[in-house]
Amino acid sequence: MSWLRYLMLLPVFCASLAQASSDVPAGRDFSADARQVRQQKLPLILYFHTATCPYCRRLEDLYLVPMLKKTAKAPQFILRGIEIDQGHALLDFSGRRTDMRAFARTERVSFVPTLRFVGPDGKPLVPDLVGLGSRDFFYAELEESIRQAGEKLGRRQ
Repeated sequence: MSWLRYLMLLPVFCASLAQASSDVPAGRDFSADARQVRQQKLPLILYFHTATCPYCRRLEDLYLVPMLKKTAKAPQFILRGIEIDQGHALLDFSGRRTDMRAFARTERVSFVPTLRFVGPDGKPLVPDLVGLGSRDFFYAELEESIRQAGEKLGRRQ
């Protein structure tokens, strides 16, 4: 195969990489998640991202997915992904049909990655973590945000 043929296949390859799915569970029904938040007193972390954001992928690989695995037997939080440039359907906290793009607009999120820590009403419990901070401090900031959000829900550590 000539180099020209490889060059022609490059856009297809790049598009497939951009479509790579997230390892974080996608938001589908926030009204159901709200019931779980209320019952278990677990903060819900809304992870706003895009498939093409390299910082989002790094956040998932270095922090979110390992934390999910670490806390699988004793959950400390519920994590849901919202791909802000996609029209995938979801139910908001009121049970109304919307999509990820519209939900992100309603939440006024345009910068990714953004982690928002919310309670059963969908209201923020602690300040958002926006962007990917210093690797020296980010994990500690994430853990502290989860702890503080859990405390506000009445969860004991």
